[in-house]
Amino acid sequence: MKILTKSLFLNGREGDKFLWICANRPETLPRLSLFEEDNIQSGIKIGELAKKLFEGTDLKDLTEEESLKKTSELMNKKTLFEATFLEDNFYCKIDVLRPSSNGFDVFEVKSSSSVKPKHLDDLAFQKMVLEKSGLKVNSYNLILINGDYKLKDAFCVEEFFKVEDVTQKILSLDVKDESERMLKVINQLKCPEFDVEDLSKTDNGNFLVDEFKNDQPIGSIFDLYSIRRKKAVEFFKAGFVQIKDLPGMVELTPKQVIQLEAGEGFYVNKEMLSKFLSKIDKPICHLDFEAYQQVIPKIKNTSAYQQIPFQYSLHIEDENGLIHKEFLYEKGDDPRPMFLKKLKEDLPSKGSILVYYKPFEVGRLKELAQDFPEYKDFVSNIISRVIDLRDPFSNFWFYSARQKGSCSIKEVLPLFSEMNHKELNLSSGSSAMILYKTHKGNLTENIRKDLLEYCKLDTLAMVIILEGLRKSFYN
Repeated sequence: MKILTKSLFLNGREGDKFLWICANRPETLPRLSLFEEDNIQSGIKIGELAKKLFEGTDLKDLTEEESLKKTSELMNKKTLFEATFLEDNFYCKIDVLRPSSNGFDVFEVKSSSSVKPKHLDDLAFQKMVLEKSGLKVNSYNLILINGDYKLKDAFCVEEFFKVEDVTQKILSLDVKDESERMLKVINQLKCPEFDVEDLSKTDNGNFLVDEFKNDQPIGSIFDLYSIRRKKAVEFFKAGFVQIKDLPGMVELTPKQVIQLEAGEGFYVNKEMLSKFLSKIDKPICHLDFEAYQQVIPKIKNTSAYQQIPFQYSLHIEDENGLIHKEFLYEKGDDPRPMFLKKLKEDLPSKGSILVYYKPFEVGRLKELAQDFPEYKDFVSNIISRVIDLRDPFSNFWFYSARQKGSCSIKEVLPLFSEMNHKELNLSSGSSAMILYKTHKGNLTENIRKDLLEYCKLDTLAMVIILEGLRKSFYN
């Protein structure tokens, strides 16, 4: 009989078919992306680092049978890392199990700076298994990253982490019946059918959700802007498969009304588009940054998950045509000083600076000005000239049903060009970030080429999108 692990329990929260495949046909799951693999490795690193907060015995390298035996032998004597429990075909490992007065304290390590619902689900499953084992648990705790910590001269593990007691929240959760049902699901011979209700069970989705949504027609009810998935599922089950099927009594937001009016075509608000285009002055600078995140800060005065800019692409439109400039830091140390130096050299002193999703570039610029005050005036000047090319799409001054309710540059570019990110070896900013972070200081020619091509396409896409908006207005 198959056992239900903590990981499978969390998979089961995304639907029975997904759970069954994870348990019985894991080889058929899509290959993890670079970003997903990096998240897993980051979690492992954080878990290992958190062990330094305690003195204990690590069982991670033991076999399952050995770990079960050692857990039973040692848990009343010392703190254990990766203590293992198997009861009634429910299995879990405890990150940190510490003996305390007439019982135990449980610690779960997460590479996050705040408590998330899935963290509580994780501990709730552990609680169920430990209760079946007869253990008295005094407290349930999450070990999280302290978002306020900044690296000084030496790394301090005690300051890097924070511990949050979530005992009362965990005691209020009962997942026994749900776990029993999942155990039956993974042990049935036939794979369950996909249930449209599964769409409302996950925020991030999985490959089954993606396949279902990709099979929907243009103008799908699931493309309705800002609709809660649960509500979209209700509409779908009631027979409203497309936005145009919605009955007249359904109250829509202004943006949703635009989607309804667009149907399977497009909508243009020429008045607002005219105002937007009139704000853009030449020379027009199309600018895009790439940045990587450090889970464990390595650069002085930086924090966990702080975005460190390492690359930019710049397309400049002026009376002489289109000029492209780019920067990629190839050494292994802090890229920011040279990033700022080159940006100051390459950017014209006047004209509009177009970005796609202003909060990212402006956020990085503000951080740079704070950490490098000698560039404060330069950065302030840049920010004053920034215009967000995403605005016409996020405000629905221009909307096409082909966007599927999204204003992502990857959904918008195909409206104006056959060129797309799928043609590149790198297809997302997260992949570029991981690739750079992994090989920082040792970039091969192929990696360098892939990074430059990806970033260049983003600013070239902005040039094409701006021209597409101009044509849409004048036509």
